[in-house]
Amino acid sequence: MNKFTKAIACITLLGSGASAFTTPQSARFATRSIVDLQSSPLFPHGVEQSTFALSRQSETKLFAQQVGEPSNDSLLPSGIFLASAASLALLAVEIHDSTVLPDTLGTWALFWTTLAVGWDNLIIGLGKPLFADVETNESKFNILKNLSFPRFTAHAVLLPLLYTTDAEIGKALGVDWLQGDNALTLITVAALALGIISRVRFVGSEGIELADTSDSPAEAWERSLIWFTYVKAEFLYIVPAILLALFNLYIGVTCLGSDNQTAAIEMLVAGAAVLYGNSKPSEVMRFTGNLAEVAMLWLIFEAATNVF
Repeated sequence: MNKFTKAIACITLLGSGASAFTTPQSARFATRSIVDLQSSPLFPHGVEQSTFALSRQSETKLFAQQVGEPSNDSLLPSGIFLASAASLALLAVEIHDSTVLPDTLGTWALFWTTLAVGWDNLIIGLGKPLFADVETNESKFNILKNLSFPRFTAHAVLLPLLYTTDAEIGKALGVDWLQGDNALTLITVAALALGIISRVRFVGSEGIELADTSDSPAEAWERSLIWFTYVKAEFLYIVPAILLALFNLYIGVTCLGSDNQTAAIEMLVAGAAVLYGNSKPSEVMRFTGNLAEVAMLWLIFEAATNVF
């Protein structure tokens, strides 16, 4: 069993039963009364932290749990993201050390996008283990927020460049309109434009905030995760991922009758996995969509190694 198969088997095992991402929960956040702290001269720092906690409560609904409502303290959901990050670190090494892949923009796009998605998974995975008190600790709040900004920028700018990776694979598989250099150039320019436009809109947006999972089912695993998300998500932010999935599907379907059937199937599955993983309810899609993206990167890598 090669490294790719092992990695995918591991991710699949972790992701199996995603629709049942539930676990018993225990009480989560407890905030000391600011009146009690103010009445004691021994806790001046406590007053500052409680004031910050109350300000965080005014911005999110994470403190809106009723007394006795179950709360998810499991670290297993974080472990899934950390395992995905480890898998992508392995993939980045495989891409970098490959003697088969050509030294092209498409290969480097795959390498850097893998690192970007790996960072995304790492920061989400570390949220609960290292930043559990993020809403009552201003220092940790700022650290996690600053670590999260690269997730959005690198991921969004680099992901569209995988169009070039796909185009190079499609060209190697014999897709007619990808045979000329002009096609690759136009695809690359369009990818860069899409990534830049997305980030320009993000810079002018309201930014990011701690994810609010108060509307998720009480037993949903995502409630045990701590991560930042867009204050106001826009459809434009997910367009690159949708187009990439469709491009994967197109190449896979178009090349099913080619000499390299394996690579065509890998591209087909890569596209289908992302579309399927992101079709689930939001509390489940947090996991299935992410695992599908990890699988997609591995499958694109395998397809590339099979055609070059």
